[in-house]
Amino acid sequence: KNLVLFHEHTWGAWCSVSNPEADFTQQQWKVKKGFLDTALNIYQTIARGVNYNYAPVNKTNTQRLPITAIEINPVNGALSSVMVNGKNIVEAGGLYQFFEAVYAAGINPANFTGLKNITISEIENTAIKKVVRITGMLPGIENYTCVYTLLKKENRLLAEVNFDKAIEKNKESLHIALPFSFVNPAVKYGSAEQMLQLNKDQLPGSNKDFICAEEMVELTGAATKAVLRFTGPNLVEVGNIIDESTTEGAKKWKQQTGNAARLFLYVFNNYWHTNYKAWQDGRFNFIIELSFEKR
Repeated sequence: KNLVLFHEHTWGAWCSVSNPEADFTQQQWKVKKGFLDTALNIYQTIARGVNYNYAPVNKTNTQRLPITAIEINPVNGALSSVMVNGKNIVEAGGLYQFFEAVYAAGINPANFTGLKNITISEIENTAIKKVVRITGMLPGIENYTCVYTLLKKENRLLAEVNFDKAIEKNKESLHIALPFSFVNPAVKYGSAEQMLQLNKDQLPGSNKDFICAEEMVELTGAATKAVLRFTGPNLVEVGNIIDESTTEGAKKWKQQTGNAARLFLYVFNNYWHTNYKAWQDGRFNFIIELSFEKR
């Protein structure tokens, strides 16, 4: 009940964006936060009572394909190459590369900025794993860190992202690019218990701008299936970054998903005009896991 009340968008002041620091606005946000705090307390009480610890369930017994090499682009800190079965699964010649941080100022994604002042440090490279740390800066983020870990024996690639976000009241958003080289892949998303297929299992009129993936997204190409898992942001944009530009005063939602091989993890935005906070600040930490299976 409390989670539903927290999610209900009318909690939050009508002037949350136009007057975000007014006492009325602040009091409304205390009410909204109270729902979440109460839900967390109830959950923790139940979890302790049944001795439960949540962990994603991986029911697949399929043998993973080896990830033989990764190559880091020193200009943007992203992966220009992820070699699987002798092929690079990163889209060639695209606007973005794998795990690239894409910061969009304003509501038009064409006005994007990548990492600046990048440093690359190889932490470890053994027969078991390769670890490389990328640090850089984005607008409002001075300590962006991404640690790539290639687990050679397990054939898994991890990208752990950490940063502290400053308050910014102007419109902005952050995305992590995931452009695959697959041609017209089938896309499924959900959890180990239930997966939905994009454009097939969705109801008519469903959102085409992004999907909500509870645990994972699967892309199945001609010979290879990629499996993405997340521990943080679960909104995934399909085809391209959301364009919040308006036509005759209103946003025009996409009617088609576009190139399903090009995904973006939707980390944050402050695009709403009422009821939601005028800024997205604080500590961000999440992990993206990538593995491959033979189709």
